[in-house]
Amino acid sequence: MSDTSNTQINVAQLLKSSVGTTREYDLEAQVPSLGRDARLLTPVVGRIHLTRLNDGILVQGHLHTEVELTCDRCLKLFAWTVEFDVEEQFVPTVDVITGKWLITEENDPALLIDDHHILDLEEILRQAIYLELPMHPVCREDCKGLCPKCGQDFNQGACDCSDDEIDPRWEVLKDLVKH
Repeated sequence: MSDTSNTQINVAQLLKSSVGTTREYDLEAQVPSLGRDARLLTPVVGRIHLTRLNDGILVQGHLHTEVELTCDRCLKLFAWTVEFDVEEQFVPTVDVITGKWLITEENDPALLIDDHHILDLEEILRQAIYLELPMHPVCREDCKGLCPKCGQDFNQGACDCSDDEIDPRWEVLKDLVKH
């Protein structure tokens, strides 16, 4: 693996091998481009299995990492363990034997093996991590959230805000409760 994030693998020898040839790698990689929704706390760790296919390389693996998310209720940062599987087929852009360019226009650019026979896992790892993240992350199931008026964290105690204030649109319904 040749880059600083350890997501790149030189597959030249595997591309020269016969169909069905396999290689296995222990992976420990950083995925630097998770974005502002989540931040990687630990490297992506696991084992990946590469299989030579007739028209490329199949990458399979079971991986895990820990990311930092923001709770939707109390806005605190918390750690979330992510465990996921990857299974993608990468295709070469250059024939490893002849050096001739191959047509790859209908393929996803993230799934291309570059002209130096480097297979880069960064984008598929990033996508797989995002697919495993909750849509509405909460730090714990019983998180009470924040007061919408003063911002007090209800997990730390109640606030002094009054519940007497009623939205004027609902004021008419208050009279129904009295009867």
